Amino acid sequence: MLTRADAGLQTERPDVRAYRERPMINYMFRKPKYPVLIETDHWVVGARNAQKIERLLGRSAFANKESYIVIDSSGEGWCFVPELVVISPLTLQKSWNKPKIINFFNSSLAQTGCTAKYQPRSLSNTRLDRLVDEMVEFEKKLQQVARARGRFRKELSTSRPK
Repeated sequence: MLTRADAGLQTERPDVRAYRERPMINYMFRKPKYPVLIETDHWVVGARNAQKIERLLGRSAFANKESYIVIDSSGEGWCFVPELVVISPLTLQKSWNKPKIINFFNSSLAQTGCTAKYQPRSLSNTRLDRLVDEMVEFEKKLQQVARARGRFRKELSTSRPK
């Protein structure tokens, strides 16, 4: 019997194959409450699900340290170990309050040279899960702006007359 591979047909799309080769996130004891803020080598990134963290693993965003800080939407501290691809609740900083989370996020932006800062309207009236959700959305918008600026600069450099 002739198979698809024998006939020279591609059995899987390349993007599906790359997805299957990507490591899956494992959890020790239990899962964090998504969305989460996760520290990377570059800045703090928001993730609404485990697939976002898996995509970050594929881009080598976790190469400089043994473990990275994760904060879930309930303010609980977690630890991500990229070598084992596991998120664990076993960490030194277990509870995070609103000002600590905002300071952690803004200081990571400052390290990259970004002048934008997350500034909530009112800390006392904002629930912790809503604050984390707003920060994930803020970080997503920052990435969109950065991508747009990168495309704009690329277009400028190719459209200049020589």
